[in-house]
Amino acid sequence: IDNPVLSDKRIRQALLHAIDRKGLSDELYYGLNPVADSWLPPKHPAFNEENITKYDYNPEKAKQLIKEAGWTMNEKTGFFEKDGKLLSITFITSAGNKLREQMQAVISTNWKTVGVEVTTKNEQTTTLFTLTLKERQFDGPTAVMFAWVMGPQSDFYSLVNSKQIPTQSNGWSGQNYPGFRNEKVDALSQECLKMLDKKKIYHNMAQIQTILTQELPSLPLFYRVNVTTARKDLRGYFPSGAGVSDTWNGAWWSWDQ
Repeated sequence: IDNPVLSDKRIRQALLHAIDRKGLSDELYYGLNPVADSWLPPKHPAFNEENITKYDYNPEKAKQLIKEAGWTMNEKTGFFEKDGKLLSITFITSAGNKLREQMQAVISTNWKTVGVEVTTKNEQTTTLFTLTLKERQFDGPTAVMFAWVMGPQSDFYSLVNSKQIPTQSNGWSGQNYPGFRNEKVDALSQECLKMLDKKKIYHNMAQIQTILTQELPSLPLFYRVNVTTARKDLRGYFPSGAGVSDTWNGAWWSWDQ
């Protein structure tokens, strides 16, 4: 989002308004993956639904936001333009992942419908995650779609603090791939590193969540549902839901006698 086109948050908001996330979930995930309105899931202690901004599927609202950002629709091409240049995005995801490629095709159509030109450029995961994302090798306005897991101990720091933007000077460390910079978020996430009290950490995270849903450094799509099963007489089985093996607390399992 440090790109001149995507640095205007109205464009980012328009892109999210343009995506039919509920339709995607119904079609590709049988409606099981809920639409994500935040980076925190609803069961997270820091989640506060009252203080987040939601973006419904609204193509007309998307077009209005793009116009407010100074772009003009070219009725002949069907795409927005500014200073003689098309509003165009390169859309990348992992090559060979058929489900993501299907989703990419639908989202691309959604964006084209509101006047955004889309070029798909998929990459092997080794290239995508070790070079393109890690070293932020983006050529112009770029969207990268991938799945990720945030553990329950996460404090947002590596994702949104400006010190975590990967650069050559910091050894390409950090996960702030969009290049998001916000002084308030920096201060709140930095404070989390110095705290032990979880309630205080969650308080800061809730404030960060509010800002992120307003600024949209990236576009949340779905909460991924993981399904597990266990015998009824197994005690102590608690799936983490955070990418950790379901056997994380296996030493405390027991059978109901």
